[in-house]
Amino acid sequence: MYDNSKFVIAAIKDINSINEFDGAVINNLFLKGLDLFYVRGILFTEVSAEEILKKVQPIFHSRVILPFSVTSFKVEGDFVRHLKEAERKANMLTPNLSGRKYSTSIHSLPDIDNLPDYFNYVYYSPLFESISKPGYLPKQRLDEVKEELKKIRQRQKNLPLVIGLGGVKVENINEVKKSGFDGAALMGALWQSEDPVKAFLAIKNKLQ
Repeated sequence: MYDNSKFVIAAIKDINSINEFDGAVINNLFLKGLDLFYVRGILFTEVSAEEILKKVQPIFHSRVILPFSVTSFKVEGDFVRHLKEAERKANMLTPNLSGRKYSTSIHSLPDIDNLPDYFNYVYYSPLFESISKPGYLPKQRLDEVKEELKKIRQRQKNLPLVIGLGGVKVENINEVKKSGFDGAALMGALWQSEDPVKAFLAIKNKLQ
């Protein structure tokens, strides 16, 4: 169903106001090869969701991920809708499958077995100690995660793209790829650097 031949690089950013969203940086990241950009935040509103899309070049809209809870199908556009783990488990989504894409989050790999087949992307975390949330540690060693993911792939041949998240940086990006993930998501490695685009290129170039 999905193209697993390419290792996907995603970025996630928490914002509390539209003023924290630098469209020029995001568009530049897309131009440099960023595959997905998930925007989330406590004060996210329907208005700011529309403003986010206005700041992103239309050609990249299909790579933008917005929270399902704030879009609620009222904000139209060719973007991905993300359900948090709690939203998914509460069965908040009655999907309109007319070409729309969905993503979700998990913190236990076996949960992949129970995901509806309309999810295109699933984020698993944490892989390493979080950069943006110090003290947020993984529950399993990466070699254990690798084996568990391998078993899941043997059981299921048609999985969504599984993207690893949490503490991913230039020093460990290849470990994520070698562990069987379809991609990795970046947070602190980008936004805690002085130049997010430069940091992204260093990580992208490090991939073997």
